Amino acid sequence: MENNDIYVRKLSKPISYEENEYTELTFDFGSLSGNDMLKVDRDMKEFAPIPAFSLEFSARLAARAAKVDFDVMELLSVSDFNAVTQAARNFINRKA
Repeated sequence: MENNDIYVRKLSKPISYEENEYTELTFDFGSLSGNDMLKVDRDMKEFAPIPAFSLEFSARLAARAAKVDFDVMELLSVSDFNAVTQAARNFINRKA
């Protein structure tokens, strides 16, 4: 059975952050709660009228799902960043 709440991204190139090297990230969107959404909303630097369309909101939510600092998202290549934020948007917009 496929779990659509988990997204695994093999990175196009490894990234290093605080003595950790990442070659792959696992995003467990199903583990997130309303509290996570509220924390992401509070952490936003700018208001996002439609959070699902905000790159920063999607990236911050993805960071929480992967249990990594937001700074890790900022280090991703453009292709990895786009894929990860798209996965977050797909999760947010998914019909129950």
